[in-house]
Amino acid sequence: MYLRFITFYRDYHTRYGEGVFTAAYALRDADLLYDWEETWFADTVGWFEKHLRVPSARDLAKLGARADGRRALFWFHASARKHVSRMRGLCALLEEHRIPTRVLRSPSPGIIVFGDRDQVAAIPRRDDVSIAPGARGRLRML
Repeated sequence: MYLRFITFYRDYHTRYGEGVFTAAYALRDADLLYDWEETWFADTVGWFEKHLRVPSARDLAKLGARADGRRALFWFHASARKHVSRMRGLCALLEEHRIPTRVLRSPSPGIIVFGDRDQVAAIPRRDDVSIAPGARGRLRML
């Protein structure tokens, strides 16, 4: 099972729910976090930088936009408990700033173009419009 943490805002490039990291960075960059939140956010991002593998340049090339406009989206393995727990913390931060979040669950998030023990990057299949907030389909919102 795979988990994706999103907001109800649509990402300009993918047209799907904007990821939690993107929204949290936007809050920070707009100087909307309290000092203690900014410190907590920096610590959390530092933890992810240490514990989450960044795809190689070769892998990143596969993650870009395809001819039909679909881009790869990142999903966590449900078994990556520490990562999932910290993502829930980021969701709580966004919720405190009135940015609603959701966790999507899927046994098959699309065509996997990158993966490791904690995450995958998958290009949604054409029929996977269900990863857009509020849509119905094969994926379930938690």
